[in-house]
Amino acid sequence: MNLEKLNGWLNFFGQLAVLGGLIALVVEIRGNSQSLRAQEVAIIAQQDVDRQLLLLDPDARADYAKALFDPAGLTQEELFGASMYLEYRTSTLQSVFSSVQDGILTEADWESYASSAHIWLGSPFGRRWWEFTKDAWAAFPGQEFVDTIDESLKEADGRPDDLYYIELCETMGLSGCATRSSDFGSDQVDAPEQTESSAGNASVRVPVVAR
Repeated sequence: MNLEKLNGWLNFFGQLAVLGGLIALVVEIRGNSQSLRAQEVAIIAQQDVDRQLLLLDPDARADYAKALFDPAGLTQEELFGASMYLEYRTSTLQSVFSSVQDGILTEADWESYASSAHIWLGSPFGRRWWEFTKDAWAAFPGQEFVDTIDESLKEADGRPDDLYYIELCETMGLSGCATRSSDFGSDQVDAPEQTESSAGNASVRVPVVAR
């Protein structure tokens, strides 16, 4: 074998070695990305668990229930408690959004989480709170975050918490089911047509659990 052929083979094997190294690097990066994504999903899941545990506290549960069904009657202390609950839930969305910006989670992950914002921001109280606070969210994490939530509130076809628990109360056949407040946030949300079972009820207490 002459020197020219030997150099050709050495060059060929050298290129193979470089290609093998690049493949190994891609596999390692992909594995690290999947690991980071799994860790981030676990963190967000834990935040959801913490949020549910928050409503096990009777005072926190009462504050949020009153914000849903009698928002005009909130005291300043109750307003603080209910607002903190909404902030906590919106902060979970912020975590997802930031992870997408960092390339850890995907746009599909963000769209999935953002589409649920109407659950806690779609009630009259939730919409008023969001309108009041969204300038701060626009500053951080950014206007795109706010625009996506606004779009979710505009296009949501599911029920916000207040309507969900009113319907649950009626379905369970409980007495004293609440109605959606008509004197709070009426400029933000059109009140739904009242059913015979809910019209005229003045009570504001229905069972509240996290969903």
